[in-house]
Order: sequence, then C-alpha cells, then structure tokens
Amino acid sequence: SDERAVNLTGEGAAVGTPLYMAPEAATSFDVVDGRADIYSLGVVAYFLATGEPPFMAGTAKEVFRKHAGERPAAPSEKAGREIAPELEQVILRCLAKDRGMRPESAGALLSMLEDVVEPALGAWTTEEADAWWRQYAPDRIGIPAALAERMQGRLAGDLASRDGG
Repeated sequence: SDERAVNLTGEGAAVGTPLYMAPEAATSFDVVDGRADIYSLGVVAYFLATGEPPFMAGTAKEVFRKHAGERPAAPSEKAGREIAPELEQVILRCLAKDRGMRPESAGALLSMLEDVVEPALGAWTTEEADAWWRQYAPDRIGIPAALAERMQGRLAGDLASRDGG
C-alpha cells in the first residue's frame, strides 16, 4: 500500500528504505549494482549537510517518483547556508539519476571526498557534533534514542581522541 511509512521497507515491496533508494532500485531491480549504494550514501551526505533528505513525500510511491524524476535542490540552497561548492558537487554527483554519472565505486568516492572534505569543512569539534545530534537525532533520522546516544558517545570519543583531548 502507498500508505506505508516512507522511512521503512515493507513486506512485498522493493528492498530498501524509500527515502534512500536509488532511482533504479525502485524501478528496474535487474540493473541495480554498487552504484545504487553510492546513491544512498549521497542521500546520507545530503542529510548530513542539510538536516533533511533530498526528497520527502507522504507516500513511498511519491518518494520513488521524486528520486526517479526530480533534481534535488543544491544542498546550500536547502540548508540556507554556504556549503563548499566542491563538496556540494560530490554530493550531487552521488545523486545523479544516471548511475553512469555517479562515482563508480566506494574507492572512487573516497578519493573524491579526500580531495574536498577536510579543506572544505575543517575539523568538526566535539561541541559541533553534540549540537548536530541534539538538533537532528534521533527523531529526524528514525533511530531509537538509546542507539543514538551510544552513537553520539562514540562519535564524541572519536573526536576527542582526534583533537588530542
């Protein structure tokens, strides 16, 4: 039924979470390959940059239609703040409708990100990470509060050790 939650996989439906599914995963199961995962990572990156997925709708069918046919707003436009153009281009390339236009592998994506993330964003402080979690998790990303707290604690610890504190 189209009334299923758009953030859940349903029985008898395409496998995946509609908000994060590549266009081909919703329409042509026989052509799905690793580049569908790159698309999903692009959705996650878009969410991390803007606080919202690129496409929202009330039904899974409408979300699939948007993934298949609509161009996402630029992350900086959606976020209402500047995002480094190089990072924005990597995110949008991951969200290309034509899978041939996406990075061909996770390794290719990693190489692209290594060139832009640190210069574009700089180091993310523990305070910035805590503020992000308070604003967006767990409600907005649909994970249980206990898991979000464990993830936040682990992230804070990782950042503290990276920052030398």
